[in-house]
Amino acid sequence: MPSALLAALERTDDGKLAATLQVAGKSALQWQADLALDLGCDRIICVCGKNDPEIIRVQTAVESAGSEFHVVKSPHQVAALAPSSGDLIIMRDSLYVDKSAAASVIGADLSVASINVEHSEASVAPHRYERIDGAHVWAGLARIPSALGNRLTDFPPDNDAISLLLRLGLQAGIKPAEIEPSWLIDKEWAVVGANEEAAQIEAHLLDRAAAGFGRQSLTGTLALMIARKLNVAVNIHFSTILGVLGILALACALPIALLSTLPAAVVALALGSFLITAYSALTGFAAWLFDRPSGSYFIKSSEILRDILITVALVVPATDLAQAALPVFSVGLIRLAEHSAKSETLRTLWSDRPIQLLIIALFGYFGLFEAALIALGSGAMITCFTQRQPH
Repeated sequence: MPSALLAALERTDDGKLAATLQVAGKSALQWQADLALDLGCDRIICVCGKNDPEIIRVQTAVESAGSEFHVVKSPHQVAALAPSSGDLIIMRDSLYVDKSAAASVIGADLSVASINVEHSEASVAPHRYERIDGAHVWAGLARIPSALGNRLTDFPPDNDAISLLLRLGLQAGIKPAEIEPSWLIDKEWAVVGANEEAAQIEAHLLDRAAAGFGRQSLTGTLALMIARKLNVAVNIHFSTILGVLGILALACALPIALLSTLPAAVVALALGSFLITAYSALTGFAAWLFDRPSGSYFIKSSEILRDILITVALVVPATDLAQAALPVFSVGLIRLAEHSAKSETLRTLWSDRPIQLLIIALFGYFGLFEAALIALGSGAMITCFTQRQPH
């Protein structure tokens, strides 16, 4: 298995370690450690000037994942820890790289990721990208033989271990591999050198996460916009709170339906449904960003519970069997249309429970509660008959 060599030495203009800058809830160093683990590294070595609480936190996280994390001060200590066989993945200080981009360049073969010297990124920030030949600068990531690490003892202990290993790798004949220019534009490959740059990378990350959700309903889109703008998607605990509040709001609709007007109960159902939608969006963001379990089982369970509570709340005020049966059939047909329509637009439309409930509340305010349920149920039934997906 490969090992990895990271560094946490560079500082921002205000004196903060660049490796500790936060991108979507994780430090640049944590993103690098996670990338190393994704690439199969069982040992991570980090060169730093002095211990920082964030370095200790990353060390704890890596060791909890079952791999080694060693904090060292000099190249000679790196030489002592570098395995004599296998590969060594080296990363420049505070580099952020998307894992799929990294895997395509250094996933299995020895390689030095590079940027064409004519690329604007290389000319705008030449101090960040070390020149490796006449046509390329180093992009900050390389996979070299780990045995080269043992040669660091041949050099003075105050040298840059990562730069030395890069040079040794190039001398050993490892060829540069140009990265895709679009990765630099889309911030899938970038140096986190300041808070502004961290914010730019985070913005692109959240944009890609939002794009991964596909077409959304109106309230689903609103939930994604809230998650995107407030950046609360990085906090899975907040999404759990929203899910619990959503269930509570749905449950509160039952006594409201008994003690107050039906439109008020339906508005409570709409609020609870929106909170469930927001819970799904935030959980999806966290899953995409941090490779956490998507929670699809709990999301589906919450949506089923949502529809059961909606049905019960609409049945509670019924005075006869026909009134009680109407919500059951309408909600059932809406669920069937949501999952059976072959048109993605119609599936999205029938999944928007908050909007449907607000329509019912509006009609109910004017005494047309049954008419709203009949209209929605009929529309769902027509969809089921005309838009069935082929089996």
